[in-house]
Amino acid sequence: MKKGAILLAINDLGFGGGQRTVVEEANELSKRGIDVHVVTTLAGGAHSLARYLSIRKDHIHHVSFRSLFDVAGYRSLVALYKTIKPEVVVSNLFHTNTITRSMKFCFPRVRVIVREGNIPKEKSIYVSIIDTVLSLLTYRVISNAVYVQRALKIQTLFAKKAVLYNGVSAQFFESNSEFDFKAARIREKIPLEAVIFFAAGSLVEKKGYRDLLTAFSRLSPHCHLIIVGEGYLRSELERFVPEHGLIGRVHFLGNISDMSHLYHLADVFVLTSHWEGVPNVVLEAMASALPVVVTNVGGISEVVDDGVEGYLVPSGDIRAITSRLSELSHDEALRTRLGMNGRKRAHTFMWPAHVDRLLELI
Repeated sequence: MKKGAILLAINDLGFGGGQRTVVEEANELSKRGIDVHVVTTLAGGAHSLARYLSIRKDHIHHVSFRSLFDVAGYRSLVALYKTIKPEVVVSNLFHTNTITRSMKFCFPRVRVIVREGNIPKEKSIYVSIIDTVLSLLTYRVISNAVYVQRALKIQTLFAKKAVLYNGVSAQFFESNSEFDFKAARIREKIPLEAVIFFAAGSLVEKKGYRDLLTAFSRLSPHCHLIIVGEGYLRSELERFVPEHGLIGRVHFLGNISDMSHLYHLADVFVLTSHWEGVPNVVLEAMASALPVVVTNVGGISEVVDDGVEGYLVPSGDIRAITSRLSELSHDEALRTRLGMNGRKRAHTFMWPAHVDRLLELI
């Protein structure tokens, strides 16, 4: 156990895998009696997940930065550091990573750990140059997949490196025996006999929702699709629904902080991303005993074996996506077998084991 405080830093506590990781890490560290603090840095950022933090309220901080050059923000953060005396800062997302690494000029003894889940394709040249230079001020870069670590060779040039997969909460392993399927389907206006596909993630280009909707439009009418997330593509995706005769079969639910009930409601989880690290939602779906149909991108194949926990399909291959979704929609026994395999695999990614490894790395 570390003698000084551990500070977990991130842009905000809105809807997102990185944000949920910070919440789960903070809660697990606090359970172990470790002095853990959480700070958010983005001016105007969302904080919907803050209510899930079980750490002391006076250990949750917000220091507002309107830009990376916000002098007032740095003054406030310096004051916070002097108060809580962190030994280690574990930082997430470019905005906050840049700020916490810059703080090394004032607090050279504080170890800065930076977490990475994005591949170079998601970083501009400007961002990549800053990451490379600031790796000189970084104790270690933790990637959420071997694929991500290898892809960021230049951006992490001067720092130590390690891989730490995201975790999954015990709540997703809980039995769904008490879940009221009938009431949930009636509430979502989904027929009781329908096969429900579930997708979650920001409605942006990288998530491949156009591919998903195109493939889904080729399935039989007894299939329904639930989509959780918000983003700039929502209007376009919503227009796709009536244009392809899918009214009443595709359900956009927006951002939802706690999706555990939706995993119980669904029959299959699907992710058609064009690029990824290892998304939390895949691990959560597996823990919930859902078979997964996921594109073989990034580090996903590091946690999903094709034909064991679900199916890996080529990114952008509409025919392959359609084929696997159709196969699962007609075979309940197959869904059950793959889902139980996924639950078994997901047990190796639970948060206590994740935090054990995190403490080793910091």
